[in-house]
Amino acid sequence: MTRTLAAHDRVAKAVAKGKLTVPERCEKCNKKRFLEAHHEDYTKPLEVQWLCQSCHRKTHTVRKAVRDTMSTRRTGRGRRMKLLSTNRVAEILEVSPRTVAKWIRDGELKGVKMYPSKNWRVEEAELERFIASRRVSP
Repeated sequence: MTRTLAAHDRVAKAVAKGKLTVPERCEKCNKKRFLEAHHEDYTKPLEVQWLCQSCHRKTHTVRKAVRDTMSTRRTGRGRRMKLLSTNRVAEILEVSPRTVAKWIRDGELKGVKMYPSKNWRVEEAELERFIASRRVSP
C-alpha cells in the first residue's frame, strides 16, 4: 500500500472510531460543504486539514504547479531549497512578473538572488506562506 493510501485509510478508520471528527465547515473558505482530508505530510497521517473539494483541488493545483517548475539550490547545511522563478510565481498567482518583483522589493515576499545571473527566485515554502497570508487563489 502506498503512503498516500495508507494515510487515507488511517483517517477513515480514525473518523469511524471517533478519534477524528470532521468539522462542518471548510478550513479555508469556511463554507458548509462536504469535506475532504488534506495531508501536508503523509508521514503524519492523522494531521489533516479539512477542505471542501474546491479548496482541496486548488491546494493540489498550486503544489503541483510549484513542483513541476522547481529548480533546487543547496543551502550551507546541505538542505535543498526548492526555488521558482519570478515568472513562474507570476503565472501561479495570475499577476505580472513586475508585481512579484515589487512584492520582493517591498519585503512582502522573500526572494533569493541567484548569482551570477542576479535573477530572483522564490522558495516553495515562502510562496505557500505568502498565498496563505494573502488568501491569493491561483
